[in-house]
Amino acid sequence: MKDPNPKTISIMTGRVQKKLLFVKYMEDNWGDFERKKGLGIFKEKFLASPYKMIVVQPDFSQFNPKYNQCYVYWPLSEMKGKLDKKEIDFYHECIERLPNEENPTDESSEVVCLPGNIMSEAKTFGNSWTKSFSDIKSLISVISKQQCYDHIKDALALGIGPDEGGIMTPHVGDGVYFLQSV
Repeated sequence: MKDPNPKTISIMTGRVQKKLLFVKYMEDNWGDFERKKGLGIFKEKFLASPYKMIVVQPDFSQFNPKYNQCYVYWPLSEMKGKLDKKEIDFYHECIERLPNEENPTDESSEVVCLPGNIMSEAKTFGNSWTKSFSDIKSLISVISKQQCYDHIKDALALGIGPDEGGIMTPHVGDGVYFLQSV
């Protein structure tokens, strides 16, 4: 049984380049931290991220508690060929709602935030959508990073334990945050 009051949390603190023979690759660095410190590291990296993000709020009720969960950051640049084109197009449409050089706005429009009940654990592998992309578009909020962090922090603090997959920090460009069973 999982500890209802875990004392530690795993946080991805960054990525480093490794080399194996003649092949260079990136590897995630993870650390186990006391919960308050770990969530503080996540907050600092989340708020400082220069990347455009889509954040699906963590909703653990949509996932089987017998599996461990990770709050995953998946860069858009790594999705091609791994996801359905409709899903990738949906992510790009979401990102287009954020300010850019041609359409600058204030800091209150930094993150696309989606409710957690739109995504659940798939019956076989990965995640599935509980609504169509056209229905989800009406649920999109564009908010500040601080507002988004305030929406997700309590769920992450309660839901991600020391035996879970942990919380990734933003890396390698614009991307999407969501829960994933591991």
